[in-house]
Amino acid sequence: MSTKEKLYIIVPAYNEEENLDLIINQWYPIIEDIGEDSRLVIIDDGSKDHTYDILLKAQEQHPLLQPLSRMEVMALRFYLVIAMP
Repeated sequence: MSTKEKLYIIVPAYNEEENLDLIINQWYPIIEDIGEDSRLVIIDDGSKDHTYDILLKAQEQHPLLQPLSRMEVMALRFYLVIAMP
């Protein structure tokens, strides 16, 4: 049985619209090299700028990029708590 390598890089972002290109260009090639099961997860932590919109647009060119909004993370936490006995 062979194991496939997988890596998730999780980056928090708050008002980072000016830095997203740098962040994506720095980390995305690493994810791409490891394989299609890996992800670059960038979590917008309630930014007041256009961070989340830029992430959604960047995802079109970077399919291994997974943008998450603060609300999505809060929902995931909620469901994880409910799922735990």
